[in-house]
Amino acid sequence: MSDTLTCTEFIQRIGYTVIDGVRVVQHTCAIPTNNPKGMRISMTKLNADLYEMYRDVCRADFAIFEDAAYQLRDEYLAKMNN
Repeated sequence: MSDTLTCTEFIQRIGYTVIDGVRVVQHTCAIPTNNPKGMRISMTKLNADLYEMYRDVCRADFAIFEDAAYQLRDEYLAKMNN
């Protein structure tokens, strides 16, 4: 491995808001194993038209996903501290 290359391991979780069989939004959580408090959560629109029609559903799903991401992070932090 190169002296200049550094790598970080992540715990990653991906979820989707699916409406009528179509993936409308991708929800992503990435938790760095060396710094779990540096967790990143994002939402990517995969279908802009359906997102506009079902924005309330997509946002509600994101809130659920975000809660689950923080729970996953907290569980990992607890394991690290034991």
